[in-house]
Amino acid sequence: MTASNSDPRLPIGQLFVHHLRVFRERLLAEAQGEAEQAGVALRMTHLHVFGNIKAEGTRLSDLAAWAGMTRPSMAELVNELEDQGLVERRPDSTDGRAKLICLTPQGWRAIRIGRAIIDRIETDYAQRLGPRRFEAMCQTLQELLDDLNGAPVSGARDDLPETRPKGGGSTSREPLPKRPKNRVPKRVPK
Repeated sequence: MTASNSDPRLPIGQLFVHHLRVFRERLLAEAQGEAEQAGVALRMTHLHVFGNIKAEGTRLSDLAAWAGMTRPSMAELVNELEDQGLVERRPDSTDGRAKLICLTPQGWRAIRIGRAIIDRIETDYAQRLGPRRFEAMCQTLQELLDDLNGAPVSGARDDLPETRPKGGGSTSREPLPKRPKNRVPKRVPK
């Protein structure tokens, strides 16, 4: 059933929540095959890390806050991704006591694959709504976000290392490498 202009719409919060759920389900479904081939057990909750991590690394407390999770819950997700070779903990140069959660080369490949999937999803959305309406919607949402934030909010699209492979080919379909079978997981004792 398609909603017409006279049909009532959902309140904005419900629209965002439902669209985010549908978007993440599709993103995960399309990423699942490549992740499995690479020996990565990708779960929906891992998207909280990938959706919030900064190119230069992010403190665990910030990842947790931005995802609306507790620190112990986020630490569990980070441990899982670290065990799979997608992130690593590094010292924070601004605070010797803190650690940054950083993407590994395999983690960056996962980000590039995710971005290619997101591009396909956006293309589908633009076909469904029409390119002009889709772009206007995105621009309007960006302007509202920037205004509510009090400053422009930008993603890491331009921060992606090695976004252009040597030789000019595309990395969008580059599979994740298989992780070594003999890798011993690095777990923090409980």
